Amino acid sequence: MPLVLRFRLSAVAGPHMRNSVAIWQQVNEATYGFLTVEADIGLTFAKSAVNAISTQECLRHRRLARRAYNTAEKIMTKAALTPGEAKILVQKMQLLKRLLSRLGDPQCVCKLTPDSHFADSSRLVKRSQL
Repeated sequence: MPLVLRFRLSAVAGPHMRNSVAIWQQVNEATYGFLTVEADIGLTFAKSAVNAISTQECLRHRRLARRAYNTAEKIMTKAALTPGEAKILVQKMQLLKRLLSRLGDPQCVCKLTPDSHFADSSRLVKRSQL
């Protein structure tokens, strides 16, 4: 059972479940914090790759930026985010994707379009929907 669904079930439960609602709220907040840090790490590595002196350094930093992007992407689609949180993360992920594309990342075969994965945050689970 997905974590988000468990949270929804505990939100409608009786008083004995109030503790779990508070715990899930903390999990949601921690997930947002993790995603923010992961996107920032990816952006840092991507910017380092752009400014790298050697090809090896550029490739290493690009690989680390891609790893951060993949991790954030995987968790972001399952996270319970507020609309404001989703907007901030989508902007960071779009910027990271553009930098990876500029760096010639082989997984960035196409440019971001309005219908791409992070251009539309409606795919994300939002806390307001819980």
